[in-house]
Amino acid sequence: MKYVCSKCGHEEEIQTLKAKCDCGGLWKLDYYMPTLSFKDRGAAVLVAYMKWLGIKHAVQDSSGNAGNSVAAYAGRVGIDCEIFVPEGTSDKKIRMIEAHGAKANVVPGNRDHCCEEHGRTCDALISMCGAGLKSDH
Repeated sequence: MKYVCSKCGHEEEIQTLKAKCDCGGLWKLDYYMPTLSFKDRGAAVLVAYMKWLGIKHAVQDSSGNAGNSVAAYAGRVGIDCEIFVPEGTSDKKIRMIEAHGAKANVVPGNRDHCCEEHGRTCDALISMCGAGLKSDH
C-alpha cells in the first residue's frame, strides 16, 4: 500500500513519517473509503447537504461507482435512493448499489439513454411534489 499525493500524484510508502508530499500536497488513500472509491468524497458532501435540506428521496444516473457511493451514503442517513444504470453495467456494481438499500434501475441502451430516463423520472417526481419546476437533467 502507498499514499498518493493529492497534488502531484507522487506515491510514498505508507511507513513514511512525512506529513505531506514534498510538493505540498496531502496524502490520500481513497481505497480506505467505505466504497473503495474516490467518488465517496463528493457523495459524502452531496448527501450531507441533501440531509440538511430535508430531502427524503434521491435519484441519480451512473455507470456504477458514483451510484454506489451515493447509495451508500444515502442509505446510511435514511434517504431513499434510486440509481439508474445503463444495461451492460456489471452485476457486481448493481448488487453493490442494492446492498446499500437503493433501487437499481437498469435502463436499456447506453449512458445517454440512462441519463434521459433519469431526467424523466426527476421531472415526474418534481411534478408529483407540485413544485412546478423542471429539471435540467
